[in-house]
Amino acid sequence: FGVLMYCVTHDCILPYSSVIMKDKHTFESAIVSGKRPIINNSKVNADETVLMEYCWNAELNKRPIASKVVTMLKKIK
Repeated sequence: FGVLMYCVTHDCILPYSSVIMKDKHTFESAIVSGKRPIINNSKVNADETVLMEYCWNAELNKRPIASKVVTMLKKIK
């Protein structure tokens, strides 16, 4: 959800354009090693940034469940 939110808030710019994507392996390695899209703070507020980063946490068990995402989105609204 975090990457989808990034795409919506950043005018559908490729989320990993900062990562050199020569091939599928390079792309996957970048994600596994912790590379994440660079958030433009002029496009989102602090709460939106927190939600995106929370959703793409490298540790799966630290990512929010859907109901938590909904709660956070309601607060942002």
